[in-house]
Amino acid sequence: AGETFTSPSLAAMNAFVKGQEILFLGKREEAIQWFEKALDNDPNLGRAYVSLGTIYSNLQQHDKAQKYYQMAFARIDQMTEREKYRTRGSYYIIKRNYPKAIEEFTALLEKFPADSVGYMNLALAYFFAREMAKAAEVGRHAVELYPKDVTKRYNLVWYLIGAGDLSLIHI
Repeated sequence: AGETFTSPSLAAMNAFVKGQEILFLGKREEAIQWFEKALDNDPNLGRAYVSLGTIYSNLQQHDKAQKYYQMAFARIDQMTEREKYRTRGSYYIIKRNYPKAIEEFTALLEKFPADSVGYMNLALAYFFAREMAKAAEVGRHAVELYPKDVTKRYNLVWYLIGAGDLSLIHI
C-alpha cells in the first residue's frame, strides 16, 4: 500500500503488487520470489530491485542488499521523481546515512505532501538519527493523515517513548 512504481508490463506490475502484499504480511522469502518474478517480466522495474535490497538488508545480507540497490540505481533515470526520492532515501537508511535520508524524504514530502511511505521513512530516519522529538512530530503527523494505519500508530508509540513524551501513549 502506498508504493509507487513504473512498468510497461502488466505481469510485472501484478507480481510486484503481490510481492508488496506478501511483504506487508511479513513473509520475506515469499515476497522475494514475487519481486524476482516481477523482474523476470520487466528487468527494468527499479522499485523491485529496491524492495529486494531492503529485504536483504533487513535479513542482514548486506552484499545482496548492495547488489540490488546498485541494480536499482542503474535504472534510476527510468523512475519517476517520486520513485527516485524513495529509492535514494531508503538506500541512505540502510547505509545509515540518516542526514541524507532525512534530506531525501523531506524533499519527497515537499513535492508529495500525502506520501504515506515518505512520512513513515522520514520518522524512521529521525528515530535512527536519535532525533526523537522530530521522529515523534513526523510520526504524529503521519497518524493524523492515516489514522487507521496500525503500523504508523505502533511506530509513533516508540517515537513518543524515545522523545520522553508519554502523554499520547493511549492513542
